[in-house]
Amino acid sequence: MTKEIQHKNPAWGDKANFIIAAKFKLDGESDHKTEQLWAKKITDYTFEICCIPFFVYDLTLADIVETDKSCLITKLLKRSNYSTFRVWFKDTKHKEAIESKLKQIGCFLEWKFIDSQLLAIAVKSKTKAQQVADFLWQYEKIGGIEYETGI
Repeated sequence: MTKEIQHKNPAWGDKANFIIAAKFKLDGESDHKTEQLWAKKITDYTFEICCIPFFVYDLTLADIVETDKSCLITKLLKRSNYSTFRVWFKDTKHKEAIESKLKQIGCFLEWKFIDSQLLAIAVKSKTKAQQVADFLWQYEKIGGIEYETGI
């Protein structure tokens, strides 16, 4: 059975009117899982993504995608100008400072759970994305977090 990852507080939850899904695999696992993605319906099979993927790579906030009849993403139609980052907090002592700075930069944030250690980040523009990467790298060097890019 495939486990499905859900979003509780999507970045653009007020804009979303549909839920679609994307397949992904975790490192070292052979079975696919799916991540539910909040979306705005454009046509029967075309949607704008309204959340920040936690596990799916190569998709981000505001991308336009196509799905099949079961609402599973089959194709990226149009890339948005957003970049995605994911942060895993090894401890919580820097959590508030990091969250505050990311909001100041202008990022959209989604926590996997309210008390989670997994944060998904979307930021518009390459300049701001580089600013986020440089900022997160400083915290990764001191050992408080691990981060990656999703796109």
